[in-house]
Amino acid sequence: MTRVRQDRVQRVRAVVPTGAPKGPGSPADRILQLQRSVGNAAVGRAAQRRTLQRDLIVEGSLAQTHGLLLDHLAKAPNARRLFEYCKSQRKTTVRFRGRFDTRSEFGETMCHVTDNNGRVHDIDQPDTVDWNAVHQKSPIEITIFINVGFVFGQGEDAETLLHEIDVHALDYLQFIEQMRAAPDRRAIKGIWGRAARGTSSGERQHRRLAAGRQRRLTQDIGHVGQQIGLGQELEAAYKMDVEEHSDYL
Repeated sequence: MTRVRQDRVQRVRAVVPTGAPKGPGSPADRILQLQRSVGNAAVGRAAQRRTLQRDLIVEGSLAQTHGLLLDHLAKAPNARRLFEYCKSQRKTTVRFRGRFDTRSEFGETMCHVTDNNGRVHDIDQPDTVDWNAVHQKSPIEITIFINVGFVFGQGEDAETLLHEIDVHALDYLQFIEQMRAAPDRRAIKGIWGRAARGTSSGERQHRRLAAGRQRRLTQDIGHVGQQIGLGQELEAAYKMDVEEHSDYL
């Protein structure tokens, strides 16, 4: 599912105020260096991969800008379920990837299943699946994209990551757990259909957020805010996030 926050684009582009101190080590210089490193990674000149644990991968520019932050999120009460599950299960991967696109959304989370024939299926599109080619142990990957085309503070970055994990990825994890435990392909088909219509529906997920009912997110924001000392920044980012999804109510 996609977290679209286009109305904030103009507010975040002016990162360095006019007249801000310049030169080596200044805020402007640090932002410039970050933008350069992100841009280089985006075109493949600084391609890096940071593996936190088996089947949990942080790729490219995101490893440079968000790797340490993800270490903290991996300990959050709800988000850590995602990290722990992929650590313990074979053929279940969570991949964090960066995008560099100032015209695009801020975050997106997707879930794909690979069938016996090597075809990859989005779980939001069950009508394309050959049910004879999927089974309980089919490879599954959750991919979380973060748009690194915008430069934020750690509070905003952490809230964006937590949004993608708690609002979207953990609902996909519920689908994965049920699929892994399904007795046969007929059961998988039913689980997949219910997930696409309900559990993994982006509209449903964002409606719960707008109504203040995404308790996983609020709990993790409180925990991470204490751990990294950014409670106020995280709370402010969360309130703005809720406001920006008010159209779903």
